[in-house]
Amino acid sequence: MMNPSDLSAEDLRARSSYDPTEVFTGEKDFLRMSKSSFIAYDGCPRRYWWERVQLKETQMPANEYMIRGNFVHTNLELLYDNWEGQSTLGPLIPEDRPDDANENLVFLEQCRIEKWGIEHFKPDEYEVKRMCWDAENEVVLTGLIDALLVHPDGGLCIYELKTGGWSKGKMTKTRKELCYYRRMLQIMGETREITHFAYLAPDATNDKLVAELCGWKNDEGAWDEDRVATSRAGWLDSDTKRDVAIGKGGKGILVVEKVNKRSITGFEKSLTEACDGLKAGKWDMNWNDYFCPAWCDFSMSCESEMNGLDNLW
Repeated sequence: MMNPSDLSAEDLRARSSYDPTEVFTGEKDFLRMSKSSFIAYDGCPRRYWWERVQLKETQMPANEYMIRGNFVHTNLELLYDNWEGQSTLGPLIPEDRPDDANENLVFLEQCRIEKWGIEHFKPDEYEVKRMCWDAENEVVLTGLIDALLVHPDGGLCIYELKTGGWSKGKMTKTRKELCYYRRMLQIMGETREITHFAYLAPDATNDKLVAELCGWKNDEGAWDEDRVATSRAGWLDSDTKRDVAIGKGGKGILVVEKVNKRSITGFEKSLTEACDGLKAGKWDMNWNDYFCPAWCDFSMSCESEMNGLDNLW
């Protein structure tokens, strides 16, 4: 009997699909899951059904946030490409690629050089596509890691760049994404211990979250936003086990934290539930009064169902 682990990435891609109905009908051999599709199903199975089953042949146009996110990611790649070992980062992002995030990308990466040293600055790899067979969940996993760094402690650090606003909820979701990448690396035979996760958010302006990440409270017991607002740009004197740096003008955050077992356990449970749900054809609605109308293209269908006007199920 064929062992999917022996197949090449090209064969795994050709024989797998994000649409489980294609596996049910025998059109494809395996279910495929990316970091994005996992997060999508974990967030709302119904939205997943619309995007990756019902309308899978429809190419949804990239919105302005996606376009800019890709642009800033490329700028970070160019920074790494153009770095030649200097201890002070100069204008490594070409002038013909302007963006508000560029200054803080360079500044926060300069902070990392100063804390980690030149020898740990450039990633072991960045923007490398990976694909593997997860035998435990019987699913093809695919993903693109922003950067894989060697932490000064000797372990590996998975690095993620996020544009746009930054919140506790977004950080929690991103941590789950990095747990996904960690699983892929381990399945693919990475022998070095993955000890840290790092988050680079050049647009972030959230003094309350920074205070919480640093463990700073004021005399009233609230998170000390004033202390953050009056802090100098660079690494902060965190009272937690996280390393936290802020950019210039109160904008931009870099956070480095140790991988914790609770996050891994929670992720593995979510991944198994997502795989089982997809294989069982479960498309439950996960309605949110704020998020769905504001951000989901299919919210009107769900509203009609909840109001008894229409029900496809």
